[in-house]
Amino acid sequence: MSQLVVRPGRNAARQAKRLKEVRKVTNAIEWHKRERTKRQKLYQERWESRQAYIQSRKWEKENVHDVKVKALSAVREDWRLGNLRPNRAIGEEVGKYGALTSEQVQKPEIPVHTQKSLNEARVVAGLEPEYPLVVDDKKYFHIQKDDRVVVVNGREKGKIGIVKDILARTHDVVVAGVNMVGWTCCLSQS
Repeated sequence: MSQLVVRPGRNAARQAKRLKEVRKVTNAIEWHKRERTKRQKLYQERWESRQAYIQSRKWEKENVHDVKVKALSAVREDWRLGNLRPNRAIGEEVGKYGALTSEQVQKPEIPVHTQKSLNEARVVAGLEPEYPLVVDDKKYFHIQKDDRVVVVNGREKGKIGIVKDILARTHDVVVAGVNMVGWTCCLSQS
């Protein structure tokens, strides 16, 4: 700080002007550093959001679309071959014939800031936010274990069950006696 103090003398005005310019430049450098770190954080969040979206699309393609296409082609082949069709319940996939592995069932996780920005965009568009909600940079899910829920979408629409488990990573709900693929649920009044 002692460098920035102007000593009285012949060049006091010139030194004061130079010190003012130095302060201005150093403040500008600090401001640009802060802005750069903000931009880098924003770019990192965008990149993570983009990666989460890519992962979810990849998961959906590999574990929903491709499995469906493979099953339909197998059915067509079985129908075409008639009695000569192959027994698909043997070989490497004997233990999981007609089922998905645990890795195929696990959905990719959506980062907190991505979920928050998606919900903010839905609110701006006049829609209700999707669960999980983000409160204080933490995901909040309104359904608890042992809650009574009703399925509102999918093949099992209208069925009522009790929540056995909640998968915290993806906020999926396991309901007793209900098929878990392609549905959402809400709390029932009980």
